[in-house]
Amino acid sequence: MSEPALFKSTLENNAGRILSEIASTSGGQLTAWELKMRLHLSSSQLYIALGWLMGREAVELEPENLDYIIRPAAKRSPAPPPPVIG
Repeated sequence: MSEPALFKSTLENNAGRILSEIASTSGGQLTAWELKMRLHLSSSQLYIALGWLMGREAVELEPENLDYIIRPAAKRSPAPPPPVIG
C-alpha cells in the first residue's frame, strides 16, 4: 500500500473508532482528552481525524476550558430547493 493510501486508511479507521467510542458512551459525548486516552491516539492522529469528521459534518466540537467536547453532529434538514424562475 502506498504512503498516501496507508495514511487515508489509518485516518478513516481512527475516525470510525472515534464515532464508535462516542456512540458507546451513555452521555453521547466525550472530551478530546478522554478520546485520546481511550483510543491510545497521538494528538496529531486525534485532531486530524476530528477535522476529517467535522468536514463531513459527522461531529461537533465545543470548546471547554483547555479541552473540547465532541458529540455527534445534530441532524440537519436538507436545504429546500431553490425557487424555479421562469
